[in-house]
Amino acid sequence: MEVTRTFGGSDVAVFIDFENIYISVLSEYDVNPDFEALIDKSEEFGRVTLAQAYADWTPYSHYINALYAYNIEPMHVPAYQYGQGGSRQGRAIKNSVDMFLCINAMKTLYSHPSIQTYVLVTGDRDFVPLIKAVREY
Repeated sequence: MEVTRTFGGSDVAVFIDFENIYISVLSEYDVNPDFEALIDKSEEFGRVTLAQAYADWTPYSHYINALYAYNIEPMHVPAYQYGQGGSRQGRAIKNSVDMFLCINAMKTLYSHPSIQTYVLVTGDRDFVPLIKAVREY
């Protein structure tokens, strides 16, 4: 979990790259993500006023109730399928989770000035530019 903290505020936004975390936690520890622990850790930095988890929820629909139980909003980002024919027919390509998460985090940065702490839950280095932008702001 990467935590970017700006001092002076008490509101926290949590952005979860669910598919990345799910695959990492399952392969490394053979367990499911612990949403309670995630929110508890985030609350150490202040009041969580926004929590969102990004994924194509089609294969993970059984997690949606657990997310809502911890006030985490599931943000649906559909995966796209390859076109007709060829050996790749029916295989999903990389979806746009990273892009959606990044755009919504930047929107939050400007639309919710009371949020001073951003928690990005991911194992993906693609978010380093976002972390730098949040720190600069």
